[in-house]
Amino acid sequence: MALPYDDKSFDVAIMALVIFFVPDPAKGVAEMARVVRTGGSVAAYAWDMYGGGFPWESVQSELRTLGQKIVYPPSADASRINTMHQLWTNAGIADVETREILSPAVLARRRIVRSGKMRAALLVPEGARLDFGDVQPDEERPDWVVLGDLGPGFTWERLNGAFIWLMNGARLLALHKNRWWRPGPEGPVLDAGPFVAALEYATKTTAEVVGKPSPAFFELALGEMGLDAS
Repeated sequence: MALPYDDKSFDVAIMALVIFFVPDPAKGVAEMARVVRTGGSVAAYAWDMYGGGFPWESVQSELRTLGQKIVYPPSADASRINTMHQLWTNAGIADVETREILSPAVLARRRIVRSGKMRAALLVPEGARLDFGDVQPDEERPDWVVLGDLGPGFTWERLNGAFIWLMNGARLLALHKNRWWRPGPEGPVLDAGPFVAALEYATKTTAEVVGKPSPAFFELALGEMGLDAS
């Protein structure tokens, strides 16, 4: 776990998509801090392994549905933003800042909070629900129906329930509108887009899409970086 460098050897140390693989994250961060000069930067970014941020979360969601155990990296908890903040603070690093890298679920939560109508039926993978922490789950009279990657969870019962909520006045918020994807050698499978389109057709409404290929997704991402889309 010890880095092979002298104290205060670098201006910057960055850990990219690694912290959840480090057996002792606290030791790893402390070592990064040790080799960085006073006034330098110690940084990291990671997928939120428990919060639906892993790129293969939709595959993991299907495995959970089948009752399969999900194998996580040895220090998956270190990928949580609050845990990372604590690790940096405990290492004696000053001016610790954390922020979320934009994802459709994060944008969906912001959209719901901004509307002031906080009740939502969350048709998303279990892990992604953590991104909706301040949203009130409601499958009785929701203000929003949030649709993401449910995989085998896209049953007639779930879709018909969403149809009824939308007919009763809820708004449809789609995390993306991709048509299909290829999870493995067995070939392509339907993604969330066809189910979004089915609900749009049945209810004569248009979903608000916060992920790909919605221009709003990219505009919001540019806004986070202080850039203009033009």
